[in-house]
Amino acid sequence: MIKFGIVGFGLAAKVFHLPILTRLSGAQVTAVYSSKAVEEVHQVLPDAAVFNDVDEFIAQADIDVVVVLTPNDLHAPIAAKALKTGKHVIIDKPFVCHVDEGKELIALANEHGRLLSVYHNRRWDGDFLTLQKLLSEGRLGELRYLESRFDKYRPRVWGRWREQDRAGAGLLFDIGSHLIDQVLTLLGKPQKVSAKVLKQRDGSEAPDYFDIQLSYNNNATLVRLRGSCLARQTPHRFYVEGSQATFIKKELDIQETQMGQNMSPYADEWGVESTEFYGQLLRMPPDGNIQNKEHDEPVIIPTERGAYQTYYENFVNACNGKEALHVTAEQALDVIKIIELATASSQSGKELDFD
Repeated sequence: MIKFGIVGFGLAAKVFHLPILTRLSGAQVTAVYSSKAVEEVHQVLPDAAVFNDVDEFIAQADIDVVVVLTPNDLHAPIAAKALKTGKHVIIDKPFVCHVDEGKELIALANEHGRLLSVYHNRRWDGDFLTLQKLLSEGRLGELRYLESRFDKYRPRVWGRWREQDRAGAGLLFDIGSHLIDQVLTLLGKPQKVSAKVLKQRDGSEAPDYFDIQLSYNNNATLVRLRGSCLARQTPHRFYVEGSQATFIKKELDIQETQMGQNMSPYADEWGVESTEFYGQLLRMPPDGNIQNKEHDEPVIIPTERGAYQTYYENFVNACNGKEALHVTAEQALDVIKIIELATASSQSGKELDFD
């Protein structure tokens, strides 16, 4: 049994992590560090030890793994303490606020022989798995353009820590880290990065808009990643052009909604999208003749079943020496590097080299 300790007991813990960890075979949440009342924690985890001092939690709790679910600027110092005491560590995305912090944590994990991973759970979004499958099967032909959008409508600034003027705050670190990780998973490291990272809402202290362009294959393949807090509607989640077809997927993955309903990730309906939200594949005529109407009708593409639980299943297996980590700290560090380059590009108005 792998024993997990949770640092932080807010939305991330209650909605994104505990619905999986409390139902996962081979895992047990035995301790929590939180400033919240013990009674509040015990409503969810009745048998967990509760600490109100993080140093005591790391030193005394009966745990194998520390899961860091704090504001982003606390990720690195807490993870470093845990690694130094011989604990495996999972950090909620984004990994860290600065590349140098990530390099230091990777060195500590290697020094102490511990696992270090980042919760990039959206690798298991149903829409992303569908796109990944289409590309692997060659149904789009050569990839030419990929647009990935994750827009919100939050016109007011509420002052939560993600909206404050502090390291790691803002939409780029929040939603942007997911979109970047997905593209790195699909295509690897880009050659060039250019971006606009802006504060658009009245009173914004942290960036609430990003538009990132990544170039691959000497500009033969272009990627655009966009997120906004002022989108009443958004035209699509993915829009992808290939040499043989175009793929359009409009709706977001369903798992976040299901987690908010405390649905078990092992329920039959978990991660299963309604047929009305399936994407469409628009095919090019084989001879390239647009007058040929044979391929005009779109092909409905069933959405792959989402599977956030795969992340933790893999991590438990890695702790037991049965599998390699799916999400490594080195991969997560490339996400932070692109965030830094995007920010620098926006400030300088220049396109920057990844390497």
